[in-house]
Amino acid sequence: MKEENFACVIDILRNESPVYGNASTGLVTTAKEDVGKEES
Repeated sequence: MKEENFACVIDILRNESPVYGNASTGLVTTAKEDVGKEES
């Protein structure tokens, strides 16, 4: 993994919630969030 990609992954793990990981595939995902009135 390139250094800049690693920094992005760490940023996601630090700031997104919830984060799901799949140990057999190595994939990391976050849940889809509903857009609030203030964000649309």
